[in-house]
Amino acid sequence: MLFTFKGGSRRIWKKIIFSSVYIAEWLLFLFLLFYAFVFHLLNFTNIALVDFDEEPIVFREAWFLISIVAVAVFFFFYFKYLTGSKTYRKVKEVVWSIFFGSTALFCTMWLWMCYVMYKEELIVNYFVLGLYIMVLMGLAVLSVRKFKQEG
Repeated sequence: MLFTFKGGSRRIWKKIIFSSVYIAEWLLFLFLLFYAFVFHLLNFTNIALVDFDEEPIVFREAWFLISIVAVAVFFFFYFKYLTGSKTYRKVKEVVWSIFFGSTALFCTMWLWMCYVMYKEELIVNYFVLGLYIMVLMGLAVLSVRKFKQEG
């Protein structure tokens, strides 16, 4: 009887589940850090490596819009139902707010630089970057509010 729930085995399963949730949270952070890196790398490629004679990289609006909305909805509920001790929650709130704020700052920089270089060629990119900035700033504000609320 490997999967019995008598006595102490419930505590063991509970510890396994909670530890896997903590690992999944940090894996999610690393995945989004990589995703943001690729996103900023695409913008850098548009600015630095593409000559004016070549076509710039245009974002596929459906993929980016769906991913932005999905991330926003997920993190809204994630911040609403944070788990862990008070110190652990505060660390997560600080890490996520720094991540969201810095990514929003970089997106603002890319939006400004793309507009200066390409003017009206990349309307889709401007829309995606603008939406991305609004969502990231909203999530950063939500994270900071949650941090201040917990005291």
